[in-house]
Amino acid sequence: MKLLTYKNQALFEHPILLDQENPKDQVILHCLLGATAIHLVLLDDNNEVQLHAEILAEDDEELLIEFIYQEDHQIEVTCEGRQVYLLSIETLEKINQYYTINPILINQQNSSLLDIVLIIDGTNHLLKATNEKYPITWQQLHEKVQEFIAQLANKFSTRVGILAFADQEPPEHIRADALKPLYHLKPDIKKGEEFSFIPFNQKQLEQQIQQIQSSSGCDYIDAVADAFEACQHFNWRQKARRLIILMGDSPGHSILHPIAKGGDINIRKYDVEVEALKLHQQKIEIITLYIQPLDKKVRLDVINYSQKQYKKLASLPCYTFQDIDFEADIAINELEKIEGLIGRNAMFGEIIDIE
Repeated sequence: MKLLTYKNQALFEHPILLDQENPKDQVILHCLLGATAIHLVLLDDNNEVQLHAEILAEDDEELLIEFIYQEDHQIEVTCEGRQVYLLSIETLEKINQYYTINPILINQQNSSLLDIVLIIDGTNHLLKATNEKYPITWQQLHEKVQEFIAQLANKFSTRVGILAFADQEPPEHIRADALKPLYHLKPDIKKGEEFSFIPFNQKQLEQQIQQIQSSSGCDYIDAVADAFEACQHFNWRQKARRLIILMGDSPGHSILHPIAKGGDINIRKYDVEVEALKLHQQKIEIITLYIQPLDKKVRLDVINYSQKQYKKLASLPCYTFQDIDFEADIAINELEKIEGLIGRNAMFGEIIDIE
């Protein structure tokens, strides 16, 4: 039999010896950076799926997994201290279609091109006013982000595009003009507005940021998922490393992890976690920069919800920042440390040779 794994940064069929004469075999699997579980698919010699399961794990964790061949010819899998979740036995084709997530391969030595989309929350408070009681202003924050991009542009051939989001039109019973967003996305490619990457120019980037209009978002949930969906249609260069920098305080719509009742009044088309996964499949990394709300009226549970979502949306735990502690040098250092495969959700494990 053979277990689908990764080895030397490529998909690898690791042999598993299981039969009546050899009823046990074990492997050590490394959970990829960014992944939240190890996906197990065990095949026979005819590529028929014999076992399909997942085990929750921390990214960069190593798990000892044991396979047991039972008398009724069924295969049991165990991992000490962990629950093994058995999934339906499908054909390998269906598993690849519905379950398998491809990793992003980061090779710092071979990277010379970089494309960045800066996604800016148009409903954010720092766009509206400067508050002397708050330790950072909008001007200071976007200067730090520009410095981060400028440092990257010194090392890579860099293009940058800007996408602002507010929210979709509210239901008809919401009539107050102050609650109606000025725009959904800006630019909105579905309305024929053009998005373009431009070679990095700090002065031009600053001008574009300063032109972003502040907008109402009506409710707490805003068009983060819509912005992620739009990014999938942009003209990313084939061989470029691809980054999204999401900066704001608005959460996106999530079916699996919904906001508390009253936080969202709209019917939504896109799910932020689904769209983040689709971005991963297009080899696009996500960096999140959460901006703490100034408004004392914002509920604490909403703030906690938003912070937790921004951490979850980031491709890696080291890719998530808050406004008051964001520094270009630190962010660059975290980005440059990453080498090899980046996962998301449940991924095949990386095989570790047993001495």
